[in-house]
Amino acid sequence: MQLISAYLEQLKKQLETNKISCSDTILKALRVCRRLLPEEQLECLTNELMGYSGKQVEEMRVRFTSPDSPVAKKRSQLDSAIHRVLPGFRLKVGEDHQGLTFMGEPKTSTFFCEIGILEIEELIADSVSKAHTYTAVDFDEESNTVFVCKTKSLLNLKDAVRKKICQFLETLIRDLRGSVSESTRTWSKQTLS
Repeated sequence: MQLISAYLEQLKKQLETNKISCSDTILKALRVCRRLLPEEQLECLTNELMGYSGKQVEEMRVRFTSPDSPVAKKRSQLDSAIHRVLPGFRLKVGEDHQGLTFMGEPKTSTFFCEIGILEIEELIADSVSKAHTYTAVDFDEESNTVFVCKTKSLLNLKDAVRKKICQFLETLIRDLRGSVSESTRTWSKQTLS
């Protein structure tokens, strides 16, 4: 357990200093954690890595559009996904699918960004200027629109994911060290008896 906690501590430090991506950190952490924890406890990491399922996305949309509904009032694992709600607006895609046009004055709205962190990291990497550009994060075929947000919003989302991963790792490391201390105390008591 000490080797595992040391490895996870090293992984956490690399993430905190941007020496490893969020997606690589999650992949490495999941390899180790799958042997230690039940799948339900790893769901938050899996969701951040792979993205959120259609059912989860629909639940988040109900939470934001109908705050008085039973779904919105019920506590959920998705409560910790609030960092994935992005401010932005929708733009109409041109008939030739080549350009974007404003549909009058763009109305500010929000969007639950369900894509995995690797895809978000790639969107950020593809942006020319991180501070003053907009990035399309969702295409709605039915309305022929794209949801556009500032790349800075994606950077904030990535930072929130980084913090979430670090908190997860910190808790796991503390629990592992606690279980090692407990087993050492148990072993010492049995040996001294």
